[in-house]
Amino acid sequence: MLGGLALVALGGAFVASSMGPSEHAATPGEPVVPPAVSAPPEAPLPVTTGDLPTLPVEALPSSSATPGSASAPARIAAARPAPSSEKPRREDEFELIQRAQDKLASEPARALATLQEHARLFPAGELTQERETMAVEALVRMHRKPEARTRANALLARFPRTPYVARLESALGEPLSLASPGNTAR
Repeated sequence: MLGGLALVALGGAFVASSMGPSEHAATPGEPVVPPAVSAPPEAPLPVTTGDLPTLPVEALPSSSATPGSASAPARIAAARPAPSSEKPRREDEFELIQRAQDKLASEPARALATLQEHARLFPAGELTQERETMAVEALVRMHRKPEARTRANALLARFPRTPYVARLESALGEPLSLASPGNTAR
């Protein structure tokens, strides 16, 4: 016991002797606080969390889950913002058109559904002429030629200099009339 007290007294004497002139020794009963040592500043790491999903605290595995609660993937999916709340991007527009093109020959109804989704998300998108041309082709493949012809004429009325005239005529199997009803702009 005396040895322990001697060590404490020796440690206190060492601390008191190592303090500079501006520091003062602790009075009895006051705790001894060693001077703060500052670490060298580190370069901040770049923060790129824009693509990382966020989770509420309740979705973390360590939170107390009830036996019938949703699985972790379901909670993660629920924590992500709905795609409809995000602004559609140019890449998304291209992807939709590419998906429709991939389905056009074998599944024209699915291609048309994808093109309708494109029309909903990108009503005045950069690939509108491509969308409408593929829609005409899909309608022809689905044996809905009158509807395809109407849509082709609407495309010509809206875009009189479209480069897709030959493709439209090939799909319809007939020439498009520039003077057809609803197609006076040229």
